[in-house]
Amino acid sequence: MDKHLKTIKWLVLCVMIMITSGTQAATFKGGEDKTIDTPLEDNLYIASGTLTVDATIDGDLIAAAGKITVNDTIFEDLTAAGADILINAIIGEDAKIAGENITILRSINGDLIVFGANIEVGREVIVAGDLMVCGGRVVVKGIVNGDVKIMGGTVTFNGEAQGETDIEADVLNIGGKFRKSAVIAANKINFEDKAEFHDGLEYWQQTGETDLSNYMVNGLAIFSPDLELYQEVTNWKYLGFGLATFAIIYTFSIVLTIFLLTILFGKVFSKAGKLINESYIKNFGYGLLYFISLPLTALFFFLILIGIPIGLVLLHVFLFSLLFAYSITSIILAYGINIQYKKNWSKWKIMGVALLIFAVLKLITGIPFLGLLMIIIVVGMAFGTLISQYLPWEKTSIES
Repeated sequence: MDKHLKTIKWLVLCVMIMITSGTQAATFKGGEDKTIDTPLEDNLYIASGTLTVDATIDGDLIAAAGKITVNDTIFEDLTAAGADILINAIIGEDAKIAGENITILRSINGDLIVFGANIEVGREVIVAGDLMVCGGRVVVKGIVNGDVKIMGGTVTFNGEAQGETDIEADVLNIGGKFRKSAVIAANKINFEDKAEFHDGLEYWQQTGETDLSNYMVNGLAIFSPDLELYQEVTNWKYLGFGLATFAIIYTFSIVLTIFLLTILFGKVFSKAGKLINESYIKNFGYGLLYFISLPLTALFFFLILIGIPIGLVLLHVFLFSLLFAYSITSIILAYGINIQYKKNWSKWKIMGVALLIFAVLKLITGIPFLGLLMIIIVVGMAFGTLISQYLPWEKTSIES
């Protein structure tokens, strides 16, 4: 259960799904643990507990998982969100990554955009484009051919910046080379002997102006009071970025979940949408029976030792139902509206409406007592329509 909760917590928004999938072939995968060990010639969209990529992907990889490890080449863009992310292979184009612990050990042949708590860009990494980072602890050891923009709590830059550099931090450790102009501001700056500035430096630190001539290859080091960081403002800025990152990750998880569920189980949800308009009370009854009986049945199988494997399967199904209840309900309601009002929507419009319904359900949840009651009824009806499709005495009416 913790693994799934961690996955949902750390998943990032990617509107690219809606743009790229309509024009290129794609592979969709989902599940608890996934390993990609066969080369893919198209895009891969995946949501899972853990993801390991051990084979090449010729297109984009858009992934949301608790733990992501990329060990083979992604020839186009990477968009990834998770708790722990390790990039140990070349990314052919841009990489956009958000998570808790992020380690990048191989080159990025485009821009690199990273949001996270702990971020490290290894010494062997070459970023062909720009680097933009926001994090709590940031370590950059590689080479960036484009511009560098970093905001963080504790930042260590021991790499090489070929473009212009702009860094804000609480504590900043500088031991790298800066080929073009650099602007840095931190409450505390530690300059290492190997630091080099080749085109001028504008800086601010709490201790004020200091002699930096030993680090200047060309240009001047200019102390600028205009860059001053106020601790209170800085803390709120980091908090704002943290909240924004979490919001992006959470929204991405919802978009990707609804996207995958609609693509993979569209026919099932379409039938459920038809049924939800037929008998509200009966659907709610089936749904209530499902949420009560399933955990009790799982408990029963746990009590008889020989039935533990079956109990584990039932428990996973139950947890899946709880974790994705809002998403599943939103999709079913979207299909229900489509059928009830004869809209003939495409799957893309169904997804869009489902996202709006999801937002409404979340707002309703915030209403004390009455909101919770309404959610229980709506979710119960939605799941009841899924259950009724597999009840022998209901199949005849569904097929007709």
